[in-house]
Amino acid sequence: MVLVFAVVFTTAIGCKRKSKEFGGTGKAQPLVAQPQYASNAAVSIIPGNANISDVAPVGPDAPADGAKLYATNCAVCHQATGKGVPGAFPPLDQSPYVVGDNVERMGSIMLYGLIGPIKVLGADYNNAMVAFGPQLNDKELAAIATYVRSSWGNKAQPVEAATFAKLRQKWGARGPFQISELGEEK
Repeated sequence: MVLVFAVVFTTAIGCKRKSKEFGGTGKAQPLVAQPQYASNAAVSIIPGNANISDVAPVGPDAPADGAKLYATNCAVCHQATGKGVPGAFPPLDQSPYVVGDNVERMGSIMLYGLIGPIKVLGADYNNAMVAFGPQLNDKELAAIATYVRSSWGNKAQPVEAATFAKLRQKWGARGPFQISELGEEK
């Protein structure tokens, strides 16, 4: 705050001063306030080496970081690459369950988990996916879903937090799904 005040005060004083003779006219020319930096120069009012995370919003209004949430909650099974583990955990990269139009199916699986056999990209899997609904809020789930739908080779639309709120209301308290309840990809 003090730095901002000093810059404004110095600029205001500089605008009222007169320069020395200009261009041999014998008259003093008024100083005109000029930008103090180029538009692409590194300028910061934050002291030291600050990262965006140092000044980004925090708390309930802060945007959820889908990449970080994915790394913490999903990558152990589906891997950082989204390729999964053959025979154990299905891929999310290019998966029709991820990039398809049925966002509610993906959201339901994320909220409540999945058990039993599933076929993804021609390969069979028969493991359990943990339910993330009890530990993650709708905003966090939407951030993960959006990240997954737009990472690696995936190019699908973002998912809104309201989708997860709607699914919580629709399904209520329940256990994990079997894919036959939600519809299998052909």
